[in-house]
Amino acid sequence: MRTALLRCVALRAAAAATAPLLYAPIDREVCVPTVTDDGTGPSFCVDFVREDLFDAAERFCDDNNVCSGHEAGALAYAARRELERQGNEAERALRGRFLELVSEKEDPWTTVSDPIAKRRTRIRRHQARVLVQGSFPEPEEGCPNQRERALRACALSRAYTVIDVPPNLNETRVWLLNTSVVNVGPKAWALIGEVFTEDEHYAHAIACFLRSLEQGLAIRDPGRAALLDMNLGTVLGCWGELALAARLLGRAHARALKLAEANQSYDYAALALAARVNAAVLVPPVVPPPHELNDLRNLLRSDLRALASQDLRKSAARHIQGDDSSYDEAIVRRVGRTLFNLAHQCGQDDAEIMFLLASTLTRAAPSLVEEVPELPRLQNEVVKLGFASAHLCDHSIGKMLADPLIFLARDPRLEVYALHVAFGPPSDDDHVRKFLHELLGERSYALSVDVREARKEVISFNLDVLVFPDLGMEIPSYLLAFSRLARVQCAWWGHPVSTGLPSIDYWLGLDTERDDAFQEYSEQLVRFSHVNTAPFHPQRGTPVNRTDLVSKDPGGAIYLVLGRLFKVHALFDDMLLDLLERDRTGVVLLVGEPQEPLTIKTYQRIQRRGLERNLKTDRIHFIDYWAYMGALATARVVLDTHPYGGCLTALDALSNGVPLVVLPGPAERGRHAASIYQQMGVSDFVAANQSDYVSIAARLGTDDAYHEAAVARIRASYLDAHRAGAVAAEWAGAFLRMARGAV
Repeated sequence: MRTALLRCVALRAAAAATAPLLYAPIDREVCVPTVTDDGTGPSFCVDFVREDLFDAAERFCDDNNVCSGHEAGALAYAARRELERQGNEAERALRGRFLELVSEKEDPWTTVSDPIAKRRTRIRRHQARVLVQGSFPEPEEGCPNQRERALRACALSRAYTVIDVPPNLNETRVWLLNTSVVNVGPKAWALIGEVFTEDEHYAHAIACFLRSLEQGLAIRDPGRAALLDMNLGTVLGCWGELALAARLLGRAHARALKLAEANQSYDYAALALAARVNAAVLVPPVVPPPHELNDLRNLLRSDLRALASQDLRKSAARHIQGDDSSYDEAIVRRVGRTLFNLAHQCGQDDAEIMFLLASTLTRAAPSLVEEVPELPRLQNEVVKLGFASAHLCDHSIGKMLADPLIFLARDPRLEVYALHVAFGPPSDDDHVRKFLHELLGERSYALSVDVREARKEVISFNLDVLVFPDLGMEIPSYLLAFSRLARVQCAWWGHPVSTGLPSIDYWLGLDTERDDAFQEYSEQLVRFSHVNTAPFHPQRGTPVNRTDLVSKDPGGAIYLVLGRLFKVHALFDDMLLDLLERDRTGVVLLVGEPQEPLTIKTYQRIQRRGLERNLKTDRIHFIDYWAYMGALATARVVLDTHPYGGCLTALDALSNGVPLVVLPGPAERGRHAASIYQQMGVSDFVAANQSDYVSIAARLGTDDAYHEAAVARIRASYLDAHRAGAVAAEWAGAFLRMARGAV
């Protein structure tokens, strides 16, 4: 029996080793041959992320006795040229890959998508094809030219406003103009691509960047080309094209090093260093299968350890004289991403990785941890309490915090501030932001884009307690939190992964955390008994025809997964497949991503897992986000994702009276829905394990009486989920104790 078991384990390990990868292998190493008096010498190989090219070359010469210090410089220059060559190859590969992706050919995932997803995919692809060919596509019908609320729906809305149209042409519809007439050169295409990037229309951004490169940007403006490579690498990372992203960031590093040396420029030296950091933090946006995920996490961990152990500032700015703070600011401007997707992997060592990232950035830009004036002790009974986030708006964070902020603002012991961190396009007409301004007046404050200025502004409020609700979701607030800006600083679970920052004192968690959960945080864990919810402007859906959601309808229950695809863990695939095995006429609906490659990768991962288990996946469908509310009103059951769960999506389901099936994850990021059910006094739909989860879901999908009773129970209990007053009272007590040093 033992022999058979070992053979089975060996076969599984071999299958995992030979299974196709969801992500192409990342290879950043470049090698340069050497020649000795005796013939061919050892090759000089270097990974630009882990080692400075010149330091590595000098060490190679010392270790191998095949070159002198002067020759080490020549080796480093040769490695730099090889990085550029590999980047050129990656650009050509990207062009072919991109043209294939935006072609009119139907991708397999669209065969199991709803009509809206198919139509919007065709529109996005057509617009990207027109842009990469050097023309301007006409906006789809109904899209305004300048409307912030149209940014997500209408990709062309804001980008067209930055095109410089000569006044004498008397034409604002740029798609009717000949691009040669309005002089759209490589710099202009690069600028348009940056706007698309900011608005997260990445296919359009890539099209513009490729057009800019095709027009010779690297020759006309090498500095702009290095920056474009950086932006392109960041966008490709968001798309999951990690291998191509790494190569283009390598080219950005090489080009920036050359420019820094030629111009004695701190700005280019900072760009070169930021390219190394950005290449290190390329995290897969869709969680791959376990064997692949482990390899990618090991790469990330070892990269950050290598970077955190080096004098990054000195190596990048070799022989360049200038103001250190300006250099640090230039680096900060170029670091493009946080480790946002790390949390969705549900790893065991996230706190360590986040600490390594913080250490790396501190080594690169020491002034991030700026010496600030000593903060005065609490002078009176009123505690100044601030919340700093880029998402105090019509976003899950803003919606979740709106109600507690009402109660906190009414508390005479507190003076509440909403500090809006600058990130993305302006949002002055956002209804949540307007609400906060009406509630708080001038204490609802928009911080400066510049991190140093924003830091001074926060300090000027003389806060006793500062809460960062979602550290790690975007880069500006994350960088802001490196410094001590208030006497007490806290992180909330809006982005549920430890910050790794010494400047953050407390983690505002929940009682539903495991007993040993404190080990997962670099901060002191504070457990609250109430979870705050978001009754702020709840949405109600109208049922739609099933044929609008499912092209080939077997007629059974619709099981809807509302979570974003980056929250749909590879471990959750088996639960979906098991459910469809149990309910042979059921259909699972997933909400597709605006970035089509993420939907493609999720589809591929589920397909491969189905093949491994010899199970069909044709009853797993994708719908467009625009169909979200209609699908919710039509669905029979909503499935909370596992091990990373939902919160606002759980409230969407329950507020519409749709039964939600939950399996609590090992960490708080997978326990929010269970916490909401606990406040409602409902435990029937909270599973004990994966098998129980499948059984509950299948029974809700197939047993009419059980389903009817579940709907009635949820509708009767839902209002009990909202405890904004209790949440605020518990928070207020904790913040008052923190301000007085009693926690």
